[in-house]
Amino acid sequence: MFVLNKNDLWSALKEYPDARKLLIAKGREILRKDNLLDENAPEEQMSAEEIAENLQNSLRNVQIRFEGVKRINNPSDDHFYRMARFVAEFTSTKSKLLRRIEFLESQLNRYQLPSNDVPTNSNAVQSNELSEI
Repeated sequence: MFVLNKNDLWSALKEYPDARKLLIAKGREILRKDNLLDENAPEEQMSAEEIAENLQNSLRNVQIRFEGVKRINNPSDDHFYRMARFVAEFTSTKSKLLRRIEFLESQLNRYQLPSNDVPTNSNAVQSNELSEI
C-alpha cells in the first residue's frame, strides 16, 4: 500500500503544472456534482509555500532594484577620481592654449605692419610694376 501525504502531493504537482490544473479541475467537478463547491471561492488558491516563494522572489527583485538605485545615487570613488582627473586635464589644456594664443598674438604683433603703412591694392600694383622695371 502506498500513502502520499498532502505536502508530497503538492511538491510533485509543483513540478507538473498541467497535471495540477487537471487534478484541481477534476476535484472541482466532483465537489460541484455533490453540491459541496463554493462557487464564490477563487478559481485557484496558492499554497502557503507558493505565497512564500512569490514573496521571496518579489523581495529579491526589490533588493536588486534598490542596489541599482543606490549605486546610481551614491557614485563610487572611481567617479570622483575620474572627475578630478578630467578637471586637471581641462585646466592644463586651457593654460597651454592660453599660452599658445599669447605667443601667436605676440608673433602677429611683431610682423604686423603699422596701420598707416598697410599697402592698398593700387600701391601693391605700383610696387610690383616698379620691381619689374
